[in-house]
Amino acid sequence: MRKTDICLGIFAGFAGIVLAALSMLEILPYNAAVSVNTIYIFGIILAGANIIGIIGALLIKKNNLLGSAVMAAVTIIIMIFGFPWQSLAAVVYIMSVVMAAVPEKPAQ
Repeated sequence: MRKTDICLGIFAGFAGIVLAALSMLEILPYNAAVSVNTIYIFGIILAGANIIGIIGALLIKKNNLLGSAVMAAVTIIIMIFGFPWQSLAAVVYIMSVVMAAVPEKPAQ
């Protein structure tokens, strides 16, 4: 079951990085009231947060609660700075966090 959590977290991280890059290249439009410099700053913050999210996904194998907490923090960050485009990555992070927080059943 942990393989699914890890795969979802890595997918969300890469999707978030791609969406951050597309926002920085002004392919995905933001609100008209946001300046170009702000979009670049948000893009850098989002790319960094998604890299930390990938690290959190890889931490699930060693410590599932720590990896889950890291990805939950990344979800909060990308929902603040990346709305609406980063919502896809946020939803996948939330699915991975919920699945990673559930303890595994021991083998019988």
